[in-house]
Amino acid sequence: MPTSAPTSPYRDHPTAAELQRALREAPVLARDETASAHFLGLPVVWRTRFFDAIECGRGPIKQLSFTQRGLHSHARSDNPIYCFLDLTQDDGFRELRRGRRVDLYGRIASIDVTLGTTLELDRYVVLQETLLDRWVEKMDSRG
Repeated sequence: MPTSAPTSPYRDHPTAAELQRALREAPVLARDETASAHFLGLPVVWRTRFFDAIECGRGPIKQLSFTQRGLHSHARSDNPIYCFLDLTQDDGFRELRRGRRVDLYGRIASIDVTLGTTLELDRYVVLQETLLDRWVEKMDSRG
């Protein structure tokens, strides 16, 4: 009897951009209801690029921001993706440069059509650097 490979609980759809688009298309006063009914708590894996670490007044815990990776990566209209990470527990981001590819695994914790989406991070994978990554990092460091 053939066995199937275990399926991951994480989905790659909706992407952060698809989620934002769905909420923008919803009636303004129904956005919170739409978000909680369809998206909050959804386990996702999003392909991103690291953008920045922000001091959030919580000691060693930093708010990390990312942009969605893909053909439209670094588009100024993309809303950021945020997560919180205690750098004393996990220093994987300490040496990262802006533009590095990171796959985020987590659950959608909050959504704001203006500010972006926050993930409750389960884990992340920093991908091996490529020539494209070096070019993106170089272009990002100019501005």
